[in-house]
Amino acid sequence: MTETVLACPDCDSADNIFRRNPGKGPSQLDASDAQWRCSACGAEFDEPDRREPVSGYPPITGPAARLLEASADDVLGAD
Repeated sequence: MTETVLACPDCDSADNIFRRNPGKGPSQLDASDAQWRCSACGAEFDEPDRREPVSGYPPITGPAARLLEASADDVLGAD
């Protein structure tokens, strides 16, 4: 079975997804009835998305990305 993570449906962040305490009533500052909140973008939602974890975070760029995409012949300098 593949591991999944909870992710924000708005920004796709999986780092800061929090379930609101179901035993507490709505706060005086936030009357939302949404059950989940993303601290990365502030979105509130009823259910988070589930997806596979993203590897290579942060995204690999620059020379390292070109090396990952290169074939063995490119790297070894085949004749």
